[in-house]
Amino acid sequence: MYSISDLILTHFFMWKKFDARKKLRITKKTIKGSNKKAIIFFPYWTGKSSIYEKLSKQFPEHTLVFYNYPNEVMSEDVKVSLNYINQLLKDSSKLIRNLRKKGIKEITLFGSSFGSNIALKLSTMIIVDKLILNMMDRDIAKVIFTSPALVILRTKLIKKGFNLDKLDKIYEFLSLDYNIKKIKNKKMKILIFLSKTDIFCRVDDFKSIFKKMDKMKLNYQLKINRFLGHIPGIYKNIKNHKVIDFIED
Repeated sequence: MYSISDLILTHFFMWKKFDARKKLRITKKTIKGSNKKAIIFFPYWTGKSSIYEKLSKQFPEHTLVFYNYPNEVMSEDVKVSLNYINQLLKDSSKLIRNLRKKGIKEITLFGSSFGSNIALKLSTMIIVDKLILNMMDRDIAKVIFTSPALVILRTKLIKKGFNLDKLDKIYEFLSLDYNIKKIKNKKMKILIFLSKTDIFCRVDDFKSIFKKMDKMKLNYQLKINRFLGHIPGIYKNIKNHKVIDFIED
């Protein structure tokens, strides 16, 4: 059973007007800290990094980086979306290298929903120390073609000639199955939040993944929400005490 709040909220703001003529623009805000630790935040699609501001105040000595990206980062114009995604990955991986050069010893990536897919992908490109996956999509193409929340985007993609298989080949590089075995730092600590009523990915979708992670002996913790869905779950998980404990540990 899907979360009723998800059915309402996602149809309300998960799809906004798309403009393919927009100039590529990924933005970030950096707050320098006094210690040798950094946290990089990635919001969900259509969300803003302001969702992390209250949490970030718990870490006044950390260097904090907040990424934002336009709605077009996921759209019916797949070419435009891929350009945004590749720009985001290129910029954030360069950022991590620069942080290391400046003496940062511990880097935590915190992603929510689509932002989790970006954070996980980054962990396959460059060494990071901690990874928080807040309501991650296991397979973006499958989510687009099966979730009742994305019927508008799905309809537009179908009109452009896309089906599940075609889209899956394009977005496979962001999928959990593709990236989990490519993680650079096998000792990296991972915190995962899921919900049984998520309108995009439910707990059952991840069972085979957890078996792989156990076989790989990855160091992960799992927190499952029983009632809250995708959007409310994202906000609730950011406030979860486990997040603070995980980052501070």
